[in-house]
Amino acid sequence: MALLISTISCEQEKMNQPPQAKITRPSEGSEFKIGESITISAEAEDSDGEVAEVRFYINDIGISSSLSFPYTYEWNTADENEGTQTIKITAKDDDRATTFDEITIILNPGDPPVAAFTATPTTITAGQSVQFVDQSTNDPTSWSWDFGDGNTSSQQNPSHNYSSAVNYTVSLQVTNSHGSDTETKTDYITVMLNIGETGNFTDARDGKTYNWVKIGTQTWMAENLAYLPSVVGPDTGSYFDPYYYVNGYNGTSVTDAKSTTNYQTYGVLYNWKAAVNVCPEGWHLPTNTEWTELTNYLGGTSVAGGKLKETGTTHWASPNTGATNETGFSALPGGWRHHSGVFGFNGIDGLWWSATEANINNIIDAYRWGVPFDGSYIGHISESKKTGLSVRCVRD
Repeated sequence: MALLISTISCEQEKMNQPPQAKITRPSEGSEFKIGESITISAEAEDSDGEVAEVRFYINDIGISSSLSFPYTYEWNTADENEGTQTIKITAKDDDRATTFDEITIILNPGDPPVAAFTATPTTITAGQSVQFVDQSTNDPTSWSWDFGDGNTSSQQNPSHNYSSAVNYTVSLQVTNSHGSDTETKTDYITVMLNIGETGNFTDARDGKTYNWVKIGTQTWMAENLAYLPSVVGPDTGSYFDPYYYVNGYNGTSVTDAKSTTNYQTYGVLYNWKAAVNVCPEGWHLPTNTEWTELTNYLGGTSVAGGKLKETGTTHWASPNTGATNETGFSALPGGWRHHSGVFGFNGIDGLWWSATEANINNIIDAYRWGVPFDGSYIGHISESKKTGLSVRCVRD
């Protein structure tokens, strides 16, 4: 009997004891927001051997294991559902005995992002770039920028080049899995004109000196052309022969025409046949493309006219709306010789020929560009080639 008892005691002493395991972090019932990273930490020990492995489970799905201390796992909850979640660990010893511990935690809905941004610099000259910096909070995952000039970006911190001189409203929309938010800054970016060199040149044909100004990459005459090799009255006109007019003058004397105030202030009106060849050497009549380049550089048709017009009402009729002449272009309202044979719009409209013929009927029509006394806009329309208009030359 004594021998039997001794044998049973030895077998009991050799029986393997399972390891002990406990989740030490987080604690039971803890609450988190979806999107947070949760550190799961555990302790495990084996009194009669070694811990071979600790496994981590989320809602009974195995997600990781650790073979040595410290036993930890970083749980990214960005894609999880809200509500109660079960965290479980199992510990296995070197004799394959296992034990477990589990807790529950609560995931609450995460926070949508809050949009915020800055830019450097916020005042530039046309052609320069602005660096935008996202300062949104709550971990946005996507960005949608609107720079106010028709261009957009999905980069987090984009750089953008502005080519036209105007104020721009910028907005940023940020999004994460919990929602979106937008910040808009009105007239946030100020783009000023890059007015470069100015100077003058002398037309070798008649010795007259003209001012010029560089606007963007173009160099324009800063006054209406006044070359007058001959002159006729308003009742003379042609699609095919060149004619020269001075608004309000009805005669054929160049000397008398040049002595008038209209000639000295507003220059000469040319029918299209004269205009296409009238600019001095090194200069030419601008095309629609060149007029459009100027207009776009100044911020578009709705505002470019004001930036081109001479200020005040000495030469423009009141109210001369929106005139700033910030370009130095000094646009003047020379009016026209209408193709019907009458002068008009002197002091009212500045009207200039384009070298571009109209597609509809290019035999008798070409384009003109105009700025009014009562608006800041500039526009263009097809016009009879018999009409007499002012000319602004652009450098070759």
